[in-house]
Amino acid sequence: MTADGLNRLLGVRHASDIYVPECKMGAAGSRILDGWALLPTWSPLTTIGYEIKVSRSDWLQDQKYEDYRTGCHLFYVVAPKGIVQKAELPNGVGLIEPIGKGDGERLVMRVKGVRQQPDPSVLVHLMAHVLMWRKDDREKGAQTREQRAAFWQKWVEEKQQFHAIGRSVKGRMRTILRDALDDRARADARAKELEGVQAILDELGVKPNFNIWSTRRQIESALNGVAKETIMDLTGTIERLVSLRGRLQTFEHQALT
Repeated sequence: MTADGLNRLLGVRHASDIYVPECKMGAAGSRILDGWALLPTWSPLTTIGYEIKVSRSDWLQDQKYEDYRTGCHLFYVVAPKGIVQKAELPNGVGLIEPIGKGDGERLVMRVKGVRQQPDPSVLVHLMAHVLMWRKDDREKGAQTREQRAAFWQKWVEEKQQFHAIGRSVKGRMRTILRDALDDRARADARAKELEGVQAILDELGVKPNFNIWSTRRQIESALNGVAKETIMDLTGTIERLVSLRGRLQTFEHQALT
């Protein structure tokens, strides 16, 4: 995230306020705030100063915050995550960080700034600069409003698209879940039917396993001469029982994952 990118997000954040990037605190040669905002309210009158940091070294080496704070009621450092540690902030200074990617980026407050009373003379000089900036930058300001309108229009369109995708995914997940529950119900019903077969096999002393030929020999020995067709039918039933057991195990594994 660049300093220009953070300043752009500050402009979006203060779309309904007066926002001045690189705002001088007085005449030529005076200090320059990375950003300064005036909220449209008298209850109470509120001005906000911003210092932008995009590198750890810049943050550690720059200690001009108290000079900047004299021209605003609230003061915030704006920096990507990891640049500024909360414990390093001077008393009363807030912290704002960007989140998201691309046009979905926005600023979030991590530490709330503490309101203070600015120096009246500094504030007067700063506001005089703001009036001059507004006079010289009207055309640029109009372009900025158009850009803001385009930004929010795109944001609304993307939000509508994500909402439509969400509905589609939700419907698909509902169908998958319903089909899975239907399959489980059919499997449970079939297992219930085969419980009787298992009971008969238990009485005959037959213990079915995954070796169908071994199971068939057990049945032949237990029945001792019963028609071969009957044995084949019973063997087929056991095969289905073994197959069903495997499907149930697979279904339970999928449901758990």
